Amino acid sequence: MNATSAMLLAPFWNGGDDVRGTLRAAAVRGLRSRAVAAGQALFRRGERLSRVFIVMSGAVQVSRADREGRSKIVDLALPGDVFGFDDFASGLYAGDAVVLRDAVVCAIEPQRWWRLSARNPRLPALASLGATQVNRVLRQNMRLRLGAASRLADCLLQLAEKLGRAEIELPLSYQDLANYLDLRPETMSRALHELEDSQCLRRAGRTRLELDPERLRVTRATPRPRQV
Repeated sequence: MNATSAMLLAPFWNGGDDVRGTLRAAAVRGLRSRAVAAGQALFRRGERLSRVFIVMSGAVQVSRADREGRSKIVDLALPGDVFGFDDFASGLYAGDAVVLRDAVVCAIEPQRWWRLSARNPRLPALASLGATQVNRVLRQNMRLRLGAASRLADCLLQLAEKLGRAEIELPLSYQDLANYLDLRPETMSRALHELEDSQCLRRAGRTRLELDPERLRVTRATPRPRQV
């Protein structure tokens, strides 16, 4: 199966559950959310893993150093997303988590969650909670096998799905978006213009985009050479 075919498997690419609803429905006591300003770090590489996080509002990026020591954005957590689980086995955070836009996050201590979920059948097991991040990481890994325009189209579709609307405000700059999609800035610019020319999107501001989801899906499904 090629990358394009895999991307079209709807059950696999549904992005996982919005964990916020689970917390509210279970009426979990003692789990506190806190506001964090843009630019603040939630954890740094090498720190002991003491908590995993749920984004209640705002956006958070996780970056790691690549083989050349350059910072690479490896995850983008939006409202309802869980992050921090991918480092669970090592016990240390492998990257830096920085708030992109003013956010409200819920920090979860794994041991506490185990106790809570054992007593409350409405709460998912810790492994199930972490599976939502696994789904997101798998989608990103598959996305990076696509051509530039298809890669960007899928990312924009995911943002629209998470935000529940076709007009979106990008949570990060175009330069950082190129970093996240593993594209050179000039390749990112060409892909963006290609989506504009095919009426997949219209720029309504510096980082505000009006999307045509149907056209984006067609672009995503169109085989293209992989570019960086």
